[in-house]
Order: sequence, then C-alpha cells, then structure tokens
Amino acid sequence: MFRFGNVSLGIVGFTNDDAPTLVSPGAFAPFVVPLPNSTAAVNAEAARLARRTDGIVAIGHLGATAGTLDNPTGPLLDLADNVSNVDAVIGDHTDFQVLTTRSNGVLTTENRSKGIRFTRVRLVFGQGNDGVVYMTADFHKPWNIGVTPDAPIQARIDDLNAQLAPVFNTVVGESTVAIPRGDACAAATGRVDGRACESLVGDLVTDALRPAVQLGLRAHELGRSRGPISRARRRTARRTSVRRASTRFRTRRDTSRSRAARRSGCCRSGTWLRR
Repeated sequence: MFRFGNVSLGIVGFTNDDAPTLVSPGAFAPFVVPLPNSTAAVNAEAARLARRTDGIVAIGHLGATAGTLDNPTGPLLDLADNVSNVDAVIGDHTDFQVLTTRSNGVLTTENRSKGIRFTRVRLVFGQGNDGVVYMTADFHKPWNIGVTPDAPIQARIDDLNAQLAPVFNTVVGESTVAIPRGDACAAATGRVDGRACESLVGDLVTDALRPAVQLGLRAHELGRSRGPISRARRRTARRTSVRRASTRFRTRRDTSRSRAARRSGCCRSGTWLRR
C-alpha cells in the first residue's frame, strides 16, 4: 500500500497459475501461492485492502493471446473481467499491446515485451471517500533522440562491448535464412505469441547443446531465447549459442515449416480510453 498525500493506493501482484509447475520444487520459497488461481488470489487480497485504500491496481505476469488492441482475449482478460474491488489491471508476458476498459469498468493494459513500449496509467481520485473517479492510459515507444548519454554508464557499456567484441565478432557459421524465435502455427492456432509449436531458435540452441552435454535428447525452454536470429544479428546470436555449448552446430533444412515461420507482424497505434 502506498500513500500519495491523502490518497492510499493498494497494489496487488499476481502471476500465471501454472508458475509452480515451471520451476523446481521449493523455488518459490519463502513465497507461497495461497489460492488455487490468480483471479481468486487477487480478489482475496483486494478485499483485504479495500477498506484501507482509495483505489487498487493489480499487476502481474498474465497477458493477452489474441484479439486486438482494444478487444483482446486471453488469460489477462479472463482475470480483468472477474476481479472485484480493483480499478486497473496491468499485465505482461505475451508481447501483446493491450489498452481497453472492460465491461466491469476495469482499465486493462499490457505492453509489448523487451522494453519496446511503455504505458502511462493515470488514476484521478475524488474528494473524501469517492475513490477513483477517472482513469486513462496511453502507451509510447521509447526513444533517445536529443538525449545525452550518462557519461559513466556509457563508458561502462563501451568497455564491456570492447571486451565482448573478440567473441561476438567471430563468424562461426552461415545460414541462408533468418531463424525466428516464434513458430509457424499462428494461422492454425490463433496464437500470436509464437509458442504454439516448434521454434527454429529452439532447434538451433538444442542441437548445439546436445553434443556438449552428451545427451541423445534435450529440451529447450524457449523463454531463455529472447529474440530471433535475423540476418543482421545472426553472427552474434549464433556465437552466443555455440560459445556456451563449446561445440559446433548444424542448421536445419529450409522446410515448408521454416519458410512459413519467417513471416512477421507489425504494430498498432495508440489510443485514449475514458471512463
């Protein structure tokens, strides 16, 4: 709970419901998931905070998986549509831009991932016990035009880049195609997060690691691969995979699946929402 002058704002955190199954036993300690699903957990904590706050925001690791900017669908919206005592819900996780007010009046947002967008959420509180009387949000693309870099930080970045140059600037292989992180199943499944089926980046990393760890079968968790190996990035990204594995790798054939996987999407414009 945070105080801003005479206003008290409650913040409720949540995560994806299957999170305990994605980590080793005990990895959440000392934190305990008290309820069987994120919506129930948010509602329980919001009910506890409601009597002591003027407004409540829920923020966590659930996102949209389909739909549009102002009419999305997915786990984030399932939560937002079923919360109580919550004014705004801020999501994450699926690289999907969301800006919508739900039928229950809850303002709901999510950003594109990896820092390529940020969203400003503003809550206006009324007099006395009126609580939140107005909400709005707008999202933006970060930029540094006309901004002078912080000298000590830039010097540190330059030093690190110089140390990495002999490793990352060494060509260790060639590919005639881009190697996307996402998959080719969006049309068939309706998912746009690139996680419905086989990933070529996952194939590449796994093939590189198999000889190093002397296993006939190895699975790769795609969350560790944060982006595609494009034509411009291929040298650096491939070198990263190979250096960690201390071995060479073989690229996969340019099958119909990989050709379809090289398609990419674009972006959407911003909007204002009023309540």
